[in-house]
Amino acid sequence: MERRVNTEIPFAKTDQWVVDQVYESLEMADGLLRILDIPYTISGGTLLGAMRHKGLIPWDDDGDMDILGDYVPRIRRAAPEYLRTRGFGIARGGFGNFKVFSLRGRQTLTDGRAFYPSVDIFPLKRNTDGRLVHAHDGAAAYWPTHCYLPGELDSLIEYNFGPLRLSGISRVASTRYLNDMYGKGWPTEAYLIGDHVAHMNVQRKSVGLSNYDCSWPSRPKSS
Repeated sequence: MERRVNTEIPFAKTDQWVVDQVYESLEMADGLLRILDIPYTISGGTLLGAMRHKGLIPWDDDGDMDILGDYVPRIRRAAPEYLRTRGFGIARGGFGNFKVFSLRGRQTLTDGRAFYPSVDIFPLKRNTDGRLVHAHDGAAAYWPTHCYLPGELDSLIEYNFGPLRLSGISRVASTRYLNDMYGKGWPTEAYLIGDHVAHMNVQRKSVGLSNYDCSWPSRPKSS
C-alpha cells in the first residue's frame, strides 16, 4: 500500500455544489428520521468526518447513516411524500439501503434510481452473537468489519458536523468502530477508496494528514 504525506488536502477536493447537496441531504435525512422517531447513527466516512474533521471530509461526496431494520416499513410509508414536498427524493440502493437526494442533483449513468450525490441509510440486523451488522447480505460481505457491539446503539450522542448536529454512537464506540473499519491510523491518515459517480473502487493510498479542516456548505443550514 502506497503511503505519502501532504501538507494540504491530499486528494482532489469535492466540488462545492456536491458539498452543498451532501449537507442538504444529511440535514433532510436527519429531519426525516427524527420526525419519524427513528434512532440513527452516522456511519462510515460520515462518522469518520465527524470524529476527525468535525464535518464533511473535503474529498468525500456522500453521507452514511445506519438504522435498525425494524424501521424500514416506517420509512417506506412516510418518506416519499415528506421528501417530495421539500424538493428531495428517496430510492432503494443495491445493498437494501435507502438513498436520500436532492431533486436538483445529477443523474448518473450507472444508477437510474437516485440522483448524485446522496445520503445512504442502511438497515441493520442483529447477528447470532448479538452484534448489529448490515441487514443485506451483499452489504455485509462488502463491508465485513462494519458492526456495532451490543449496547453501542443504545447511547447515542450529538456530533457537530459542519453547521449540523447529527446523531451517532459514543466517542468510545466510534473509536472502536473506526479502528475496525479503517485501521488504527485513521486519526492521522486518510484513504481514498471509491468513486461514487462511477461506482468503482480506486487504488487505496495511505496519506498522512496535516490539515483537518472540513468542507463547509456555501449557505447556512435551513433552520
